[in-house]
Amino acid sequence: MTRPLGLVLISLVCCLLVKPTGVTAQIPGAETFFRMDTIQDIRLSPDGQYLAMLFPGEESAALRIVNIDSGEVEASFATRSRTGIAEFHWATEERIVIATHRYLGGLEEPMLTGEIFALNIDNTRKFQMVGPGVGDFAAFFIENILPAEPGRIRVTRYEVNRGSVSRSRPSSFMLDIDNRPPGNRSSMMRNLMQEVRSPLPWGQLHSDHQGEVRLASAVDDDMLLQVRFRRTGEEDWHDISEQFIRSTLEGGFEFVGFSRENDDFYFVQRSEHGTSGLYRYVVRENRLAEVFVHPDFDVSRNNLVLSSARDEILGAKFVGHVFEAHYFSDHPEVALQRGLDASFPGEQVRVTSMSRDGARSLVGVFGPQRIGEFYLLDNQERQMTYLGGLNSDLPMDAMAPVTPFAIRSPDGFVLSGYLTKPEGVESPLPMIVIPHGGPIGVRDGYVFDREAQYLAQHGFAVLQTNFRGSGGFGLDLSLIHI
Repeated sequence: MTRPLGLVLISLVCCLLVKPTGVTAQIPGAETFFRMDTIQDIRLSPDGQYLAMLFPGEESAALRIVNIDSGEVEASFATRSRTGIAEFHWATEERIVIATHRYLGGLEEPMLTGEIFALNIDNTRKFQMVGPGVGDFAAFFIENILPAEPGRIRVTRYEVNRGSVSRSRPSSFMLDIDNRPPGNRSSMMRNLMQEVRSPLPWGQLHSDHQGEVRLASAVDDDMLLQVRFRRTGEEDWHDISEQFIRSTLEGGFEFVGFSRENDDFYFVQRSEHGTSGLYRYVVRENRLAEVFVHPDFDVSRNNLVLSSARDEILGAKFVGHVFEAHYFSDHPEVALQRGLDASFPGEQVRVTSMSRDGARSLVGVFGPQRIGEFYLLDNQERQMTYLGGLNSDLPMDAMAPVTPFAIRSPDGFVLSGYLTKPEGVESPLPMIVIPHGGPIGVRDGYVFDREAQYLAQHGFAVLQTNFRGSGGFGLDLSLIHI
């Protein structure tokens, strides 16, 4: 597989999208290492002719639709002040749906606004569809993009109570994404159809590939998992909670999606090893089946590799001590995934989207020395064209190497971590130890770390250790029952 140099099509989008070449002569300053990313995400249209490119900003964000052949910006969407884009999807070949979030300041995680927008690739029919601003002061979230239902998506509606949706009974609707709401609640509700109210007082609703709502989940006041399920075409909900680890301290439940056959569903749950793994609920036998569990590392929904049609799970890619890739499917796209892994050894490669005919793919590459780059892959010619990166002023070959290590404590406990130091320096160096935050679910990984790389550029060795209690390594279930 070759990677042609240069940018061949995005020159009109942003002058910063230039392929980095060679080591920079001058050490990048703090403003370069810690500035906001140039590009946040890119998605390929279903017909393979357009790119949706997300450009973040300090106070707002912009989504631009680029014609691949001409390099022209065909359409754009900009958020309001202090608002960014949480997610965006190609609902059809011509229409994109967008969910926004609000910046809270500092390092606070943005909060979803509950508003959903849409626009066409010709820059027309650009409007908000649901949520505050068009007549309903409730929060709406994108639940399911439905290729089998052109012009419709599944959304979930939550009543807002004192700024919170956590204790609200959800309702799921089919949303007509083509009709503009006139601006009041009654007219907006005309674009919402096939309502399904949750059988639980709060939590989430999940639909299958046809848009039929089949699953409800929530955690009750006793911190126990509640799960309700119904078969295709049924009206009645069945309580299947006892099939799962119910205590949130021991288990946790993360819905993934329905099987290709549209009967069973997949989810992430704590395993007997104490690590989180992938399971399948087998409807006909009313039982759980283990799909993939790593004995040492947690696997989350975001770690799973889905087929381009998003109807089959191909495998899992995650950071253990280093990047790991495991495939457990015979789907034809697994060969493509393995080929990309071989082309970027030691790095994480993600196929973020693929054209419907399989001719083109959008690929993201991330590693301990590569902050993140996007490529357009011609699947027939096996050639990759560089599109842009998160920060093109931090080229991979100018970054310090990162060495993973593991040490065993006197009581036999294994601690892992990473050492970042300037390349080629053999003499002793001053060392800075950076403990990660917490206390729950946080760890250091074999990924690009701006702070460690910045300090290494200035002559320091940087030590990062996953001390006891770090996230991602499972739980000692025996301690929970003490």
